Amino acid sequence: MILIISADNLSRTIDSEEPSHFALRQFADGAVGIIVSHNAVSGHRIVATNGQTNASFHQYYRSVNGVVKRNLPPEVKPLLSAAYLDAWTSITRKLLVKSLDTEQLWIFCNQGDKKLFEPLIDALDFPDVQLVNTNHGHAGGADPWIGLMADTPPKGSQAILLSSGIGFHFHGILLEV
Repeated sequence: MILIISADNLSRTIDSEEPSHFALRQFADGAVGIIVSHNAVSGHRIVATNGQTNASFHQYYRSVNGVVKRNLPPEVKPLLSAAYLDAWTSITRKLLVKSLDTEQLWIFCNQGDKKLFEPLIDALDFPDVQLVNTNHGHAGGADPWIGLMADTPPKGSQAILLSSGIGFHFHGILLEV
C-alpha cells in the first residue's frame, strides 16, 4: 500500500504581469492524498504506469525568484497543444495494452487541458470511454486524483489518470477501481 500526495503551489509560480497567466489567478493552490494498494480488496490497484518528457518547449519558460516567466510565441501554441495530444495519446495507448477490461474504462485528465479531451478520444478511436471533465479548479498533477475521488467509477472499472506538468512531463496511471 502506498500514499500518493500530489500538490501544486500555483499561486507562487504565476506571473501577475504575464497576460497568459491571467486566467490562472482565479484558481487556488491544490493538494490531494490518496492511498493506493496493489491489493484490489483494500483499494485501487495499480495495473500499469507510463510517462514521457518532451523537452522541446523548455526555452519558452524560465523562473525568476520562484515565479514562472512564460514567453510562448503565438505560432508555438498549436505545436504545444499537439505535443500534449501526442503524449497523452501515446501514453494512453500503452496503458490500454495493459488494460484488463476496456468496456468499463474511465479517463481523468488535467482540467487545464480540457480543450484536448475531444481530440484525445478521437485519436484513440475508443467510443466507449468515460472521459471525466472535472470542474473543481486547476490543481495540475492533483487534478485527475481529485476527479477520481469526486466521481469514482463503479467497482471493478478501470481508470486512466493522465497528468502533465510545466516541465513538459506527461504521465499516466492505469488503475483498477
